[in-house]
Amino acid sequence: MDTLGLRLAAIAAGQIAGFEPSLWTKLPDSRGPRVLLSAEDRSLVVSLIPDSDVPAAQTEAVACAVLRSLLPDTQIGFPQILASVQAPDDLTEDERTYEVQISDPLAGTPATLEDFAESQQLVSSLADFLADLHNSDTGAVADAGLVVHDSAELREQLLADLDRAAGTGLVPAVLLQRWEDALENVSTWRFLPCPIHAALAPEAIRVEDGRITSVSDFFRFRVGDPAADLAAVSTFVEGSHYEHFLDRYRQQRHIKDAGLQARAELLAELAVLDWLLLAVDTEDEAAKSDAVALLNSLAEVATADAEQPRHAQPYEFTDRGETRADDPAAPEDEAPAAEPAEDTPADDERGDTSPAPSAPDLQPRVEPQVQRSSDADAFRPAAAPAPFDEGSSADVPTERIMDFDEQPQASKDRPEKS
Repeated sequence: MDTLGLRLAAIAAGQIAGFEPSLWTKLPDSRGPRVLLSAEDRSLVVSLIPDSDVPAAQTEAVACAVLRSLLPDTQIGFPQILASVQAPDDLTEDERTYEVQISDPLAGTPATLEDFAESQQLVSSLADFLADLHNSDTGAVADAGLVVHDSAELREQLLADLDRAAGTGLVPAVLLQRWEDALENVSTWRFLPCPIHAALAPEAIRVEDGRITSVSDFFRFRVGDPAADLAAVSTFVEGSHYEHFLDRYRQQRHIKDAGLQARAELLAELAVLDWLLLAVDTEDEAAKSDAVALLNSLAEVATADAEQPRHAQPYEFTDRGETRADDPAAPEDEAPAAEPAEDTPADDERGDTSPAPSAPDLQPRVEPQVQRSSDADAFRPAAAPAPFDEGSSADVPTERIMDFDEQPQASKDRPEKS
């Protein structure tokens, strides 16, 4: 008989005063064992966290506390750990050590790609949330001891990554040149850093009735480039919905950022480069072969793109409705670009006489599946952990805790209340 759920229930009952669970439900999650405990008037989620993942969980706890102060009026919920305790050595059969974390369930169900494809209202909700997040104060993030990067640091790190990738000899020359040109375009990198999620994916978002109800996975929350979050969104919101997302997001932002869309497109492409570097670092030959194949495919698209006159310089466009005059970080002695003559047609109200390249054209053809890098600054593709729904017990077995206090293992392992 699997008694892990009962033993986690015992630990939770010992840590949370007055909580006496009568039901427990095992939650599917690739990150580790989790159970939903239910009492008459309350439910809690108990997670078993490997010690190697505890620092990330602690960072998320700090980040969510900061978020609650930054966004006091938001209707979106964030994870909140109610208690944590070191797990008994004999709780599991493996030799790893764990921490038990107890938290309230998050509202809503895990989002899917289909949710964003079918609901423009949900896309609007995501745009509003990210705009509110990016508009919030950076000082509180720094005061909490979380990571803070300025624009120059981020650009230099990307240049260093590009140099390292070039040293492998595996990146097509057309991509190296394309990315170097984009990174050397200093005007694109004049932006004001802001609080960002930095690990956004559908499984971090929970939804209900066409709106976002809660967001999690804030283990990389920091001050950085807002384009990193937009690059992440472009991997699961596509086509006209992504254009709607961008328009809605721009309407809500307090600061104009002329290079935002260009950087987002670049970071989405560089995700493939990051995949290659991780494969090289971990000596994963299969992943390296897949990354090289994807780079070659991307190079073919980039070559065709470069042969078209309108794409002579990659990423050379300003965001819709924004000009260099809107750039908050531009030097004061630089005059804004002259407006076109009256008889010159405007380009779809972009403020630019050359058409913008289509953002999805150079997106990776497949979604790389690699591990998250906790110290990386730009968007990184990641293995998607299996989503779980604390609020649903229809698809997984549920067991009733009978005479809870009389369960031999539960009472044996129950820690004292703290």
